[in-house]
Amino acid sequence: MGSAIQQKVPLEKDVVKYFLQTTELQSALVLPVLESILRGPNMPPGGNPDPQGGVIPRFQRAVVLTTPHAAQTVASEIARLHGNMATDGKASGFEKMHRNQKLMAILWKTDGTPVSLGNEGDPFQRTMPVFDPSPTGPDASASTVDYLELARCQRRSWAQHTLNLWTQYLMDPFWRGIPFRYNFPPYNITPGGAPAAKASALYWVWTVYTCAHLNRLLNVEYYGTNVPHVYRVPNNAFAGAAQACQPQPGQYDCNCINRAYRILMYQNLDPLQNAPQPLPLERDHMFVGVAYAPAMRQTSTNFFRYPLNVDSMAYAQASVFVPRARYVRNVPGSDVPWLFPTRREQTTRQLLYANAYDNWPQDWEQQAPPQPLNLQWIPVWHLGNQNWMAQLVPATSNSVPAILQNSLAQQFVPNVRTPNFGGLTPVDFRRINTH
Repeated sequence: MGSAIQQKVPLEKDVVKYFLQTTELQSALVLPVLESILRGPNMPPGGNPDPQGGVIPRFQRAVVLTTPHAAQTVASEIARLHGNMATDGKASGFEKMHRNQKLMAILWKTDGTPVSLGNEGDPFQRTMPVFDPSPTGPDASASTVDYLELARCQRRSWAQHTLNLWTQYLMDPFWRGIPFRYNFPPYNITPGGAPAAKASALYWVWTVYTCAHLNRLLNVEYYGTNVPHVYRVPNNAFAGAAQACQPQPGQYDCNCINRAYRILMYQNLDPLQNAPQPLPLERDHMFVGVAYAPAMRQTSTNFFRYPLNVDSMAYAQASVFVPRARYVRNVPGSDVPWLFPTRREQTTRQLLYANAYDNWPQDWEQQAPPQPLNLQWIPVWHLGNQNWMAQLVPATSNSVPAILQNSLAQQFVPNVRTPNFGGLTPVDFRRINTH
């Protein structure tokens, strides 16, 4: 044993030496880029923070401003391509039959405004229901310390998670000989044991150092810089939530803040918690697309005349949402609350008890009723959730009749002739609606 240790120690010293040299070379390439992102564009090292909040908020503001215009452009282009069956240089058969006009479309919000005409500078009226919590950002006057601390907590969670993955991957040779499975390609399992430099303390030194440095970056150097946008809690329900999560003045408990945020979002948005359709879902997550086709040119007026003095329309409604988890098979009596079904479980009779869409993110709410649909599993409504979906739904919004009659369509479809329903109520409209 003694001779084996004497033979292994020089090798482990070399591993540490060459690892540090490799890390130094890698840092010379990567650190300038990462530091410029942290400081912000054109900000000198050691200077004041970016007055616009950093690179990440700048990018997210651009996304908030341009997404509605991009969605409107895409809707219009899809309609044009479907109506144009010829080359761009020739008039399509559709255009010839429809007064030489193209098939066009508009994407509407349920408040009766085309998505590209919304007030994107107003955090309470913009198309995407998000807040920019940066202290120096354009939403600073409307945002509160609650959203700033929520954004800082979300930033810390993502940064810490990424650092842990990086540490496990980078420092695996210095781990204590325990096999480790990589979570990214190649998906191999390192052997651990003798091949690992487990006599070195570098793993623990590295972990403590990087954790301390991350804390300094998040809490001191960039306290309010590069904080992510956050989803706006409906009905102003998040006001004061962070203030109630202070074990000491000025210190915020992220576990408390995140839990309060998730529960408030779920209670205000999930239809299972509200008998009627929640207003925020209707306002912020439902969109109506309308395609406009000019009335066909009449070719046999002696036999048939087009009786209506309006143009043709087709419409559909779409929903953007975070889905509830799917039900999967679970072993009866197991202490594992939710899991993926294995091949063995798929061939046996087991209860449809736990619901798992994937293994992140999902929360267990003890106070929610367990019946009839196991409501204690709740989805996470925030911008970091990777499970956001969009799907077509029945066009039952109360705003559909008003949208079809809205004269704002002429700003996108010149000379369009919209119908007049003569005071038809949404309830009566749904009775004849087949969309």
